[in-house]
Amino acid sequence: MSEEAFYTLAIETSCDDTSAAVLNHRKVLANVVSSQEIHGKHGGVVPELASRAHMKNIMHVVNLALERAHINLEQLNLVAYTRGPGLPGSLHVGAS
Repeated sequence: MSEEAFYTLAIETSCDDTSAAVLNHRKVLANVVSSQEIHGKHGGVVPELASRAHMKNIMHVVNLALERAHINLEQLNLVAYTRGPGLPGSLHVGAS
């Protein structure tokens, strides 16, 4: 007997990487990470720059993860996101 598909979209935006993964139960179907290189010239993570970069990257990262997993939004059963700890502005992007 085969298991029915159960798709989860997982979003991570706690600091300076924007990530999205799609899982079917415990199997990772896609994992996409967009790293923010802008912080290197500042000697560390700048919270305002991080949250702006997340806003710029989040839809592309999520859409690419769904595409690589060969599913669409309507097939998702669950959306999970990092709630904390992390930079407040960055966490807000992932939650919304």
